[in-house]
Amino acid sequence: MNETDQAIWRVYRSLLSLIPQLEDFHSGASLIRISQLISRGVHDARLDDAEALRDKIFSWLFDAFGDDALGLEGMDKERRGFKHSLTGSLLCPVNLAWDDPQTREAIRSGAYKGQMWGWPSFVYAWGSEIDGNEDWNGLFRSPLLVAAYKHVFTSPSSLFAQMQLSSKTQPGDRCIYGMTHVTPRSIAYIAMHVRFALGSERLLTLEDAFRISSRKFYELTIDFFDKFSNNIEMHELLLWWDKQVFPATETSEE
Repeated sequence: MNETDQAIWRVYRSLLSLIPQLEDFHSGASLIRISQLISRGVHDARLDDAEALRDKIFSWLFDAFGDDALGLEGMDKERRGFKHSLTGSLLCPVNLAWDDPQTREAIRSGAYKGQMWGWPSFVYAWGSEIDGNEDWNGLFRSPLLVAAYKHVFTSPSSLFAQMQLSSKTQPGDRCIYGMTHVTPRSIAYIAMHVRFALGSERLLTLEDAFRISSRKFYELTIDFFDKFSNNIEMHELLLWWDKQVFPATETSEE
C-alpha cells in the first residue's frame, strides 16, 4: 500500500476500535450512510469546539498576560489575529521578530504570503529559547494548548481543579470515548483550534497573512509529527502530555 492507502487503513482501524459493529456492515448503501453520519458528527463537533475555544481564549490570555489581552474579549474575531499586539505575537513565527515594527508591518501587509517561516510562538512553552524550526525545546508544550486540550477532551472539572476554581462537572470527550493517552493527532487538532481562536479568520479554511489556513496548519502539524514519529523527542513529548492531561493513568502505569 502507498502512504495514502496506509493512512486510510489507520483511520479505518481507529474507527473500528470506536465502533466495532462497523465491520458487520457490508452493503455500499449502509457504508455510505454511516460515512455521512460520521462526517456530520465530525463537522458538528469541530464547530462546537471552535465556538467554545473562541469564547474561552480571552480568559486564558488575560490570566497569563493581564491587560495586554484587553481588546480581545467578546465574540468578535475581527480584532484578533495580527491586528492585535498580543495575538499577533502569539501567531508570529518564532524566527521572525514581532517586536520589530518593520516586521509587524510586513506581516500585516501580506509581504510574507505563501511562506512558512516557522512554528508560531503559541505552540511553545512560555519563555522557551528556540534555535531553528525543528528545535524541540518547549515545542508543543504551551500552557495555552494544555488548557484548550483539557477543555475539549477531558471533563472541565480537571481544568478548573488546575486553576483552583469550581465548576459543575460535564463529561468531556475523554469520558465519552475512554481516552487514557494523548495522541499526536489530538494535539494537532487542539493546536489548529487555538490558532483559529487567536486569529481573525471566521472560517477554518480561510487563510491568514501567510496564506495558511487553520486546516492547512493542522495538516502541516500532522506531517511534522509523522516525520518524527519514531524519534525520542516525540516519545518524550507524548509522555509529557500524558502527565499534564492524564496524571492518574501515567502514575498507575509506572
